[in-house]
Amino acid sequence: MSLLHDIRKLLPREESIYADEAEERVSFFFDRYRIKPRNFDDFNTMSRFLYPNTVSMERLQATCMIHSMFFFIDDLFFDTVKFDVSGLAINPEAGESLSSVTYFLADLMHIFKSQEIPANASLIQQAFCEMGALVAEHADPHWLQLFCDGIEDYIKAVISREADLHQRKTLLRDLESFLDLRPRETGGLHTCQLIEFTKDAYLPDEIRDHDQIKHLTWLAIGMASFVNDIFSYHKDVVIEGSEFNLVKILTEIQGIPFDTAVKKSIKLVNNYADIFVEVRAQLPSWGREVDAVVEQYVDGLAEMMSGNLYWHATTNRYRSPDSPFEELRQFS
Repeated sequence: MSLLHDIRKLLPREESIYADEAEERVSFFFDRYRIKPRNFDDFNTMSRFLYPNTVSMERLQATCMIHSMFFFIDDLFFDTVKFDVSGLAINPEAGESLSSVTYFLADLMHIFKSQEIPANASLIQQAFCEMGALVAEHADPHWLQLFCDGIEDYIKAVISREADLHQRKTLLRDLESFLDLRPRETGGLHTCQLIEFTKDAYLPDEIRDHDQIKHLTWLAIGMASFVNDIFSYHKDVVIEGSEFNLVKILTEIQGIPFDTAVKKSIKLVNNYADIFVEVRAQLPSWGREVDAVVEQYVDGLAEMMSGNLYWHATTNRYRSPDSPFEELRQFS
């Protein structure tokens, strides 16, 4: 099956000029704290595509560090059948139960926000402290608080999803609920918040809370989330047994064949892109100075939507000889 080329690209492929150095620094960081998994290189490249116009190497480094850290955490605790910390500086007790994972992540986020660590801090606690200090050094303080709130909302959504899955609630039989929850547990909000950080252009609160800006943000998050569901189908559903995937949900709820579900998923993704273009064209003016910041942010959303697609198409993370998609059967 070869359908992935039908997904709409808003912009041409572009990568940050700081990518190579930032990724090398982040790789060293993960080595130093002994938290680098075998598949690290498969996700460490994402930020180069999502934030191609980052204004400095340090900002891209911090962004790459955050995304790679949460890929690592998500894979370790949630995207695997067996919790395995072999070769990693992680206490096995952290993954004993959902409540222990919740406590573990809350502690790490407290350290990230405060840059304070306990005596005899573990290596991952030290890593979160260093990561938080790097972000704080370059961030607007008010934005940083909102950003931390965004990460914590993402963690809560993932924990809630896992609890629902464990209890076999009706969530997965209800397409509408799935379409509402899925974008909230992909980390999409803090991914968009990082646009302001990477461009060093921060939205005023009244603009950030404006209905059209929020609409554009959630359209970008929705498109990115469901692009992931298409590309990750083989990894998440076939290999890991997840049912929390748009293509899987469509085949079960609507009783349609796989290829039809993929086409419907692509139509949904492209609809997000089309509406994004329409809403952007209708933005009001807030005056020259504010408009310049808004333009940078909305440009960044389009860059993130496009970059997310290019990254998915290039990373080995979603490739397999057995993939249902021809484009993903060979490793790059």
